[in-house]
Amino acid sequence: MNKALPDFFSTALLVGVILALTKSALPSAFLFDGAAGINPLILTLMLIFNGVLASAIFYVISSIPAFIRTARMANRELFFQCIRTFSILNLILPVFILIAVNRMAINLDLKVATSDFDLWFGLVVGLAGFVVVYRVLGNFTSRYFQFLFGRRTSGVIAFLSIVSTSYVNPGSSLSYFNQLIDAGKL
Repeated sequence: MNKALPDFFSTALLVGVILALTKSALPSAFLFDGAAGINPLILTLMLIFNGVLASAIFYVISSIPAFIRTARMANRELFFQCIRTFSILNLILPVFILIAVNRMAINLDLKVATSDFDLWFGLVVGLAGFVVVYRVLGNFTSRYFQFLFGRRTSGVIAFLSIVSTSYVNPGSSLSYFNQLIDAGKL
């Protein structure tokens, strides 16, 4: 767990540096170069802020059932495991941002795909995100709650903690990313 924070910051910085150096993550895959209008510094700061905020929210939400059962807050390893999850998700989230910018520039609507590649690529990246959350955060949280609640209940509590965090986290709304796009460069 002592390497979770350095991993998290290094992946967020890596994404920002790659975007700044190349200004295009997938040069020929999209019809529109959405990376040209994304500010790498703002993206890096948003990835860091969103990861720390979501991890803190996850820790607080996970502490509720732990506090009910033991009258103590949850173990701090839950916070660091969520940070570790975001260190991996920080590599996936910019791909979704590029897909969204591409859709907005071409169709002016996030719900309308620009091509079949857009749909399939988004599906593969989305499934990769779910697998990361399940394997890295879900399993760990479920095992943690097994000591408190037993095998059957622990999976449900872990699932509810993750889903509740995704709904409470302001980083899951599209308005959170308003400052990310420089409309003048598009």
